[in-house]
Amino acid sequence: MEVQLLADRDGAAVHLYERECSLQRRNQKVLEIAPAPGLCAALRERLTGDAVRLWAAGGGEGAGTVEFLVEGGGLARAGARYCFLECNPRVQVGN
Repeated sequence: MEVQLLADRDGAAVHLYERECSLQRRNQKVLEIAPAPGLCAALRERLTGDAVRLWAAGGGEGAGTVEFLVEGGGLARAGARYCFLECNPRVQVGN
């Protein structure tokens, strides 16, 4: 699961919800579905909240993603366990 984020220079960060990215081949995402189908609201709230806190704590600025491994994938229940995988900034091209 990955959570899309935006943050400003003052540390304010917001999420743009999650994407289910379980279907992969040779470490490449083959299919991404947003929002993740079947993900319960309670788990979505936990994932997106943790992603925002991680991004802000790391000084993330601009656009990026925080990725998690989630027990049960997109069909995970409210109490499902998950663990942090990685943060990735998105390159911003300006004029």
